[in-house]
Amino acid sequence: MTIKNELYHVIEELIEVSKNKRNNLSLLDDNLISIYEIDTGFTFSTDYCKFIKELGNIMYGSIVFI
Repeated sequence: MTIKNELYHVIEELIEVSKNKRNNLSLLDDNLISIYEIDTGFTFSTDYCKFIKELGNIMYGSIVFI
């Protein structure tokens, strides 16, 4: 399995196990990602962009702050 296929599998699996439950934040789009890249001077990988654009607002599990 290639890395790209693995990424697609992980995206599908997270959507499935989360029952596609999402928070009320909008997903990032290419334009907003470009703005972040310009502001930070950092270029996000294509795979990271795909992940964040599809799963950036998915809710799965919990975060506990101690």
